Amino acid sequence: MLHIVFGESAGGALRLALRQAGRDDEVLSFDDDLSFGPIDPPNPIVRAAWARTELYFPDATTATLADSLDRFWQRARSVKKPVVWFSRRTASEHCGFLELVSQIGRRSYAVVDAGAVIFYPTRNDGRVAPAMLSLSELSPDLVRANAIWDRAAPLSALELCPPNRDVTLSAI
Repeated sequence: MLHIVFGESAGGALRLALRQAGRDDEVLSFDDDLSFGPIDPPNPIVRAAWARTELYFPDATTATLADSLDRFWQRARSVKKPVVWFSRRTASEHCGFLELVSQIGRRSYAVVDAGAVIFYPTRNDGRVAPAMLSLSELSPDLVRANAIWDRAAPLSALELCPPNRDVTLSAI
């Protein structure tokens, strides 16, 4: 099984959780952050040039990132039904997910919206408070102990439909 995540931290957390659970699933990480800069088209070289000019970012990793993204898209498009992990509450993950949807179209995939998973961590003062986090903020132990990968579900027809398109839903 192939799991697609957005960000190096999320990829590391999920790899470790899967390994601790004795699973050998593959984790593919999209390491570009589409939550800022020019994203139409989603060209990392154009965005890196923008970030150098506007935000004074260094440019040492631009070529490496472009190669990494080429490999990411080749692999992401080659799998029939990946499990896509993201959080609608985390801009970089949600933007990456939207780009993935635009790149792979209506192909079949399941999603885990980590932002919709509610945990009840204990605060330092002993109180318990609900938290909705992104995958990159969850400990691998928490992911494994709760087998969050079992929450993967296909998107509904309404969720898959691009904006401004008519959707016909039928009762089953």
